[in-house]
Amino acid sequence: MPPLNGLLVDDDATSPEPLGKLVEGTLPSPTGHGRGPAVPMISPRDSTILVVDDDEDTASLLCELLQKRGYRAEAFTSGSRCLEYLRNGVADVVVVDVQMREMTGIELCRELAVRHPDLLAIVLTGGDLQHAISAIGTAAYDFIRKPVNLQLLEIAIQRALASRPATAERES
Repeated sequence: MPPLNGLLVDDDATSPEPLGKLVEGTLPSPTGHGRGPAVPMISPRDSTILVVDDDEDTASLLCELLQKRGYRAEAFTSGSRCLEYLRNGVADVVVVDVQMREMTGIELCRELAVRHPDLLAIVLTGGDLQHAISAIGTAAYDFIRKPVNLQLLEIAIQRALASRPATAERES
């Protein structure tokens, strides 16, 4: 698995089939030991993922890899650009780097919690776990350590999607 900009590129990332479809109704546990609870699988085609990282290459690469897996994905290089998009756009999950220059991932998670309380955030952290724990304590749904393992990221995304209210309930 070749690394690119500290991001782990999964050799299987070109597979358009989501990881969860390989296991009937369950997802592997993020630690890789055993299986997690049964989770209804959400079709990637029905899901919009926003990727926010001030490293443009990382944001673009993650977005591209998620698109190859079938998700609708948009990349942003700042929290303010993501918030601007969300004024009129919709999303299901935001994947956000904790350490960004203009607005940190924790600050973005706090803003998302106020402005878009149904939108779940997964934070990416390359260093201090305390930042990720702080994000979980404020508004993040989950965190993934860098270098990113695409399979673990997809598990986190699928769990976040499964924990959200049904689309019809959100729109009413």
